[in-house]
Amino acid sequence: MQQLRVISSVVLVALFCLTGCQTPSPTDSSAKIAEPVQRADESVFDRCYQLDSAASELRLLVYKDGPLARVGHNHVMVSYSLIGALALARQVADSILRVVLPVTSLEVDPPALRAQEGEDFSSVVSDEARAGTRTNMLGDGVLSAAEFPELSAEMVSLTGPLWSADAILRITLKD
Repeated sequence: MQQLRVISSVVLVALFCLTGCQTPSPTDSSAKIAEPVQRADESVFDRCYQLDSAASELRLLVYKDGPLARVGHNHVMVSYSLIGALALARQVADSILRVVLPVTSLEVDPPALRAQEGEDFSSVVSDEARAGTRTNMLGDGVLSAAEFPELSAEMVSLTGPLWSADAILRITLKD
């Protein structure tokens, strides 16, 4: 359940980032994964936005939980490599959103970011512990990054006014 909340937060943060910055379509092949799915009638789209990866940060705060919580610590995870696109349609329900996160771009517990997050993240985490957590997270038991290098989110539906819309998202992790 905790992982679902974290992934949902990823998508919400990405949606907010996408709505603020309009940039031209990407030319490099890595960003093409996030282009919106083509629709038969492209004239329905008023505006298309591309996430500015160079100016974006996705920061996840992961709180300890479960039977071993007393011996663990909270984590700050960050990525500066989000890829995404949003195509806004005249009819909001026809809009398209897709965001991709290369899972190997996640950094674990950078000391400067832990310091910014306050009391809940005040414990000192050694370089060895950070490396071990990242290795475990990317390994076969959790994200299986070698086989499944991306986490993606696509909007299934969008209802309500654009300034306060409710989105249903399909999140794909490990296919």
